[in-house]
Amino acid sequence: MDKKQWSENSGFFSTGTQVFLVMAECGNLSEASSVLDMHPSTISYHLSELEKSLNLPLFDHSKRPLKLTSEGLNLYNELKYHFSSLNVRVQKLRQKNFLKPVIRIGIIESLSRNLGVHLIEKLSPLSNEISLLTGTSERLIELVKTQTVDIAIACTKKIDESFFAQKYLFSEPSVLALPKEPRFEKDSFTWEELKFCGLPFLRYNRFSGGSEMTENFLNSLFIHLPNRIEVDDGGVMLKLISKGIGWSLVRPATLVQHPDLAARVHFCKMPDPVMQREVILIFGKSVNPELVDTVETLSKSFYEAELSKEFKKILQQK
Repeated sequence: MDKKQWSENSGFFSTGTQVFLVMAECGNLSEASSVLDMHPSTISYHLSELEKSLNLPLFDHSKRPLKLTSEGLNLYNELKYHFSSLNVRVQKLRQKNFLKPVIRIGIIESLSRNLGVHLIEKLSPLSNEISLLTGTSERLIELVKTQTVDIAIACTKKIDESFFAQKYLFSEPSVLALPKEPRFEKDSFTWEELKFCGLPFLRYNRFSGGSEMTENFLNSLFIHLPNRIEVDDGGVMLKLISKGIGWSLVRPATLVQHPDLAARVHFCKMPDPVMQREVILIFGKSVNPELVDTVETLSKSFYEAELSKEFKKILQQK
């Protein structure tokens, strides 16, 4: 629970209730103090008073970080439900009364310059303030968890469902990207040819969703490729390939986002089976569902109308 939520909705809750909810999520006084802008001793006082008034032990005070008792957990789940419902209701009322919300979105780097820009353009009339952050899928998940962003567009399915919900957006087939050299300019390759082509396989950073997907795919086929270079940026990857430093598996969105670099790289269908990247929408369960639906619709329509067509153009020009 972050400061932004409390600044909008804390007036509906007593101080004791606020302290209880924040402590239940934080588990320690220093973090709760930052969220509530309250001295730790004051937090301890309100928590003690609440337990006395209810005549219930809400926390096991013998453990650090503090753990909820069974009674405390039941009360937390009930209050959290009402807080989330209230948050959605307040946002709807603000919109109805032309008090436009702040929209905070995270997006993977390979989609930031096209889909990201499109979302800002379309969402601007609906908001007084929009922030767009880019990063690896792992970083974006953390940003949603800490409520730094409300919604993230990522490419991984390993999420904690107690914190998040998700929606499928679209899939992209990976393609083989190699230097534009006579020995590589053909329409197909086998894994054996790639393994012994004389150039290393360029990997995405191991903490990115793209790396996780690629490693799982290669391991499932028992394929080991020599490599010594990792990057976390699609533009850097394409530039390295164009300079003959290595080869890789890239996604269409990366080629569309860097058309000049794509023109300097040879790409073709990867060996079967073709690896697919699934792009998903990740969001906190208290986020306004209307905003989630809007971002979902905009993302899907943009992929169909723009991204997929641009990729086909690049293929025809290669």
